[in-house]
Amino acid sequence: MGVTVRNVDSHFTNWRRRSNWNNIKQNWAHGTKSGMANLIKRYESGEETREEVRDLIQKMKAYFLDEKLAQAFLFGGHKHRDAVNDVDS
Repeated sequence: MGVTVRNVDSHFTNWRRRSNWNNIKQNWAHGTKSGMANLIKRYESGEETREEVRDLIQKMKAYFLDEKLAQAFLFGGHKHRDAVNDVDS
């Protein structure tokens, strides 16, 4: 594909930072991957009732759903971008 591991790592790091993932993990999920997984599970099931947390997770999800750079970076070709654009429509 012609993309280095370093480049992929950099993009994922930037996406986590820009989406507020790291802040949510540190402040609401005990700073751990398992804590974040549990927080997301509670959010998705409706068990998470703290409005501030629900708002932050919703904004984070919106960031990832709207992120178009991932399509071009990871897939490169128009076929994949068109398929994702069809889902957005």
